[in-house]
This record gives sequence, structure tokens and C-alpha cells, in this order.
Amino acid sequence: MKLPDLILVRHGESHGNVINARLRGDASEVPPAGFHDTHNSAWELTEAGTQQAVLAGEWIRSHANESPHLGFVSVFTRTLQTAECLALPDTQWHQELLLREREVSNIAHQPSGKPDPVGELDYLYLAPLGVDTFAQLSDRVQLFMTKLRCLQLDPTRPIVIVTHSKTMWAFRFVLENMTPQQFVATFPPPDKSHEIGYGHILHYSGSDELGLSFEKFEHVSVGQ
Repeated sequence: MKLPDLILVRHGESHGNVINARLRGDASEVPPAGFHDTHNSAWELTEAGTQQAVLAGEWIRSHANESPHLGFVSVFTRTLQTAECLALPDTQWHQELLLREREVSNIAHQPSGKPDPVGELDYLYLAPLGVDTFAQLSDRVQLFMTKLRCLQLDPTRPIVIVTHSKTMWAFRFVLENMTPQQFVATFPPPDKSHEIGYGHILHYSGSDELGLSFEKFEHVSVGQ
């Protein structure tokens, strides 16, 4: 069935994101006490992250043709807080486990979470121990999209999806019908202008009759 517009929002910056970035940038950096004992699903937004989410909500309210009817949000604290800060009073929110962050185990706290390069498709099919591959992440997105197509949706009212950067890259892979070769040529992004930053939006519009592809794609950098 034809799908409404999809508005994907990356969560705002969280305290854990800030700490983790410092740890990755400086091997001598000492994390705060208990940081490694806290699962990243519990990370809360920083003040900057809250403002990024507010700006994303302002963009949605001013650019969506109709008020979003349904919203789906990852079960992580930073995404739930982001959804609240979007301030979309007419949106019915549903927590969705399929939209969770890429599973990273404790690799998130290491200097580099990327596998050693072996071939051009590594970023799609390979990952360090305890980390989801992008192929697995894309399977989750495919399952979520199948669930959407089974709903009786009003095609005039957009759907908002609040999730994480790597999950949004998986959405790009699926919704833009990328080949594996096209994906690895796009990810990791060649420069910062192509990164999906905190509070950024991916807007898909013009669904085909089967809800399998969209005519238009827009990357909106409102949160940074």
C-alpha cells in the first residue's frame, strides 16, 4: 500500500555521546566512575541535545503538510526524550524495539569500533565481536517497514520516526534501494556534510503504490 511521508529524526546529543567521543579521541582519557557499568540505552540528553530536538520539532511543525498522526520511537532514553521535545501534540507515540541503536556491546568504549578492512563490503557484512552488522540492522528496518505496510495509514499524514544514526543509515540503504556496492560507497560518509548529526532529519516523500520506494529524499541539518 502507498505510504505517507516518513520523517526520520536522530536523537539529540546525550551525555554518553559526549563522553564516548572524548574516549575515542584520546586513549589517555579517563571515563567518569560507573560509565562502563551503564548501558548506553540509559544515556540522557544534554542541554544542547534538548535544543537540537526542539529545533527538529519546529522544522516538522512548519514543513509537514499535515500534523503527524503516528510516531514511532526507539526505546532508549535519549530517543524517548527527543520525541517528547519535538512537541507534536497530535502525534500518537509508540515505542518500537526494532528502532533501537545498533548493538555495540562494550565495543562502544574502545578507541575504534570499526573492523579492520578486508574488502569493499566490510561495512555492510562485517563487524567486531558483539556488534550488529549493517546487514542485520537493515533486516530490522525491513521488518519495521513490513509492519508499517500492514497498518491502515492515512497517506496524507506523515509518520515520525525517532531513532539513531546507524539505524537511519540502514533506513537509507533500504528505502533508497541501494545495492551493497552503493551503500559502502556512501558509508562511512566522505565528509561531515553527509553525516547524520544530532537532531538531523531524513524526509522521504512520494511513496509508490506498494510503499517500497519514495520519489523524494531530503536530509535536513536543523539540529546542529
